[in-house]
Amino acid sequence: MSASHSAAPIILSVAHSLGEINLHPARRAHTAYIVVDVIRATTTLAVMFEHGARRVLVARDVEQARRARVSLPEAILAGEVNAVAPPDFDHGNSPEEWSKARLGGREILFSTSNGARGLHAAMGGGPVFAGSLRNASAVCAAALTAARQLTTATEPGRVAIICSGLGEQPADDDSLCAGWLIHTLQRIAGQMGVAVELEAGAPYALELLAAQYRAYADADESDGDDLDAHPRRWLAAALAETRAARSVQQVGLGDDLAWCVDVDASAAVPMVAGEDVARKLVIVEQAPPDVSGTPIGGETS
Repeated sequence: MSASHSAAPIILSVAHSLGEINLHPARRAHTAYIVVDVIRATTTLAVMFEHGARRVLVARDVEQARRARVSLPEAILAGEVNAVAPPDFDHGNSPEEWSKARLGGREILFSTSNGARGLHAAMGGGPVFAGSLRNASAVCAAALTAARQLTTATEPGRVAIICSGLGEQPADDDSLCAGWLIHTLQRIAGQMGVAVELEAGAPYALELLAAQYRAYADADESDGDDLDAHPRRWLAAALAETRAARSVQQVGLGDDLAWCVDVDASAAVPMVAGEDVARKLVIVEQAPPDVSGTPIGGETS
């Protein structure tokens, strides 16, 4: 890539629901994606890799996961419906639960209500990462590295944050996380000496983030304006008011929320490594240190 290409700004955008994903083929080919389901799937994926998962096979729904388990009997079957694990599953979608696991290179067959759909929907362009507050800096650095490699003389490299949302609707917890990721992308791009521009959905995500910070600062009688000051504290207060957080609390899994707001606690970067087409599974592995901008999505067995 020439110096003139590397000087081109990286375009940052946010799809606040899966229906907002830009499907233009040329644009998708130059886009690195960060899929977000902060409460809890993409947080849980980071924790799985922190504790030794070899790879995670993501099914679109629990029925598909059950069918795949027939031909993958050694895989750990994990996931949730309405925030809790189905009775025939080995594990749920609780990062607190997975933090106690010693996976030793095991393979996990995983499906959740929203995050799994987000990973499937992001396929078809450039590399796809799973992002959360927990791995914010690590995943943003990986996505920016990939986007720089995707920049050409005619097309800018892009980073698109895909919020899994709730059904077909945006969800405040994911949009808030997207705002923090845009904020983090701007910070890391500045450290890299890379210019960025904001596009569809990104300004709103930053506005939501700033509004939540101001609400916390006012309640705390603080006159500071530094979003990076004690982010775990004020992001926890903001996320606790969301519908997703209340759903988790109602089923007795409120301890999970501390894992979901533990900003930059993890260096794990879950990345789509391919697709098991026969079983309709997305294959997620830990991203390599030299993250590539090469499009992902070949069939594997």
